[in-house]
Amino acid sequence: MSRYNSLEFYETVEEALMDGYTAPVVKNICKLLTPKPPTRKLDMVTSICNSIKGDGLHSIWTRLDNLAQTAVSEIVHSCDNQFDTSRFMAKYGSVPYTGYLSEYGERKPSLINLLIINGTMPEDLKVRLKDFVPKPGSYTIEVEGDVPDTFIQRSYGYDYKSNERKEVSSEIPIVKAETQNLALQDVISVLRIIDSGKIGVSDKTKRPTEAGARTIASILEHGDFYIFDKDSDNSAIGHIKAFAWPLIVQSAKLAELSGSKLKLTKQGQKALNTPTHETIRTLWNKWLGTTIIDEFNRVDAIKGQKGKGKRGLSAVAERRRCIAYTLASCPVGKWISVETLFKSIRALDYNFIVTRNEWNLYICEPRYGSLGYDGSHTWEILQGRFTLAFLFEYAATMGIIDVAYIPPSMARDDYRGLWGADELYFLSRYDGLQYFRINPLGSWCLGLAESYKAAPIERRQVLKVLPNREITETKAPFPHSEAILLETIANKISDKVWKLDPDKILIAYEKGKSIEEIKEFLLSKNDQDLPDTVLSFFEDMIRRNNLFSDEGPARLIKVSDPVAALTFANDSRLKNLCISAEGGYIVVPSSKETAFRKKLRKMGYGISTP
Repeated sequence: MSRYNSLEFYETVEEALMDGYTAPVVKNICKLLTPKPPTRKLDMVTSICNSIKGDGLHSIWTRLDNLAQTAVSEIVHSCDNQFDTSRFMAKYGSVPYTGYLSEYGERKPSLINLLIINGTMPEDLKVRLKDFVPKPGSYTIEVEGDVPDTFIQRSYGYDYKSNERKEVSSEIPIVKAETQNLALQDVISVLRIIDSGKIGVSDKTKRPTEAGARTIASILEHGDFYIFDKDSDNSAIGHIKAFAWPLIVQSAKLAELSGSKLKLTKQGQKALNTPTHETIRTLWNKWLGTTIIDEFNRVDAIKGQKGKGKRGLSAVAERRRCIAYTLASCPVGKWISVETLFKSIRALDYNFIVTRNEWNLYICEPRYGSLGYDGSHTWEILQGRFTLAFLFEYAATMGIIDVAYIPPSMARDDYRGLWGADELYFLSRYDGLQYFRINPLGSWCLGLAESYKAAPIERRQVLKVLPNREITETKAPFPHSEAILLETIANKISDKVWKLDPDKILIAYEKGKSIEEIKEFLLSKNDQDLPDTVLSFFEDMIRRNNLFSDEGPARLIKVSDPVAALTFANDSRLKNLCISAEGGYIVVPSSKETAFRKKLRKMGYGISTP
């Protein structure tokens, strides 16, 4: 991945020593090679260069400890000459010893400072070291045997009796959510509820309104990750799945804004009849590149993301792809902690930045609460929170990963030392995510599996269709996606009784729903064959609907002379572009209007405007 830090490039070790170190540092390096170093810097550099000629370089290599040798190996066999401290730390857990500062402030270097100078290995050294330095070992992502049942949450309180600060611990149950089957059902429910015109979104941000999010939440199988209640502690968490779905379908152009409500596009109508797992893969791939939202915006506690702060944010699509590449490196079907993923993103060289200027971002107050201060913009605070939002709100919602989580309150303590965070129970609503697992659907969407075998559709007899076109629910629970479809073709006349409505069926037909599809839906849910009267009802509707077809918009042109209208409509130059109509009219399809006007002008005629 691309580097964001611009480090020096040195062609030779002599250039690096002269430009990269002061004379005292060069002298201390020289002392590691010869007991009596020269006094002038140039002479010391020459002495060092002579020491690494021939077998001298290999001798220095053998004097390095294992961790230092590993650091050299990582650079020698990489595509550039830079030492990525963050990546090395994530991969190996520590960095090589590079010396210390004496009590007088004098730097006492180690031998690795000769091979890696100011974070860069000189090109001539890299070429020579490649002859004998072995390749580093590959990075293996750690997996969990299983997810624990509980999370030990620790907090601190004050015991006034003993006048001491004491640790208080409690066990929080961990919730496991297997998401792939839920997502396969939810996406159909979401598309159908959008088709009913009930989901409102903002015309500027495209985000769902509170009412729209509540409607989405009500039709999700098993609901949202957290139960939303405006009077409960979870009100601060807000919606997750219900917030994400309207944005997800808009990003793939399956839905678009019409007035203040979402409506399905032609692609959205088509998706209702497409294998659901293929729709999910399309949504996932489109989401990776969308700019409809930056997931970091959902970390509400971090302010300053508008105006100047927004301009300083990095490209969100690049951030998502870095995480997706890391997910594609994870073993399928194994639980992995989010902390391991944080390390793996860096260790596998998929690191990214969230902002180019941390000073723009802040908590509570822009001056004292700025994240530009040392220790305030750690990886976990910025990149980590973006990663949690992407995983929990979008990857899990689309069924790419299974998740194990707890409530976000006090789930992470990495933000507690930040100025202004004292009153925050969590930095983001996603702080409760603890573990994730790539499931079969995710494996296919990430390109790890060649195909995905969807589970066979469960044909449950949950309805009884009566000869009078009434439909009764015979079993519970009735799936949300099926209830929404039933609502578009029938009227509810009692708690568990519906009646097919010809007007509703015609409206559904005009929106792209075929009569045959409606009939097959009822047949698959009915406890027996459909009654003859109902079959006749559908056959009659099919016959009637086949009489008419929408051929698209057209221009109606009035000709003052009816005989001339018929002559023009049958002219060899125009007859393929128009149709004659009674009363001296000519009908021109919109797709052919430009060609019709051009031909008519060549014949010496024009069309007056009304």
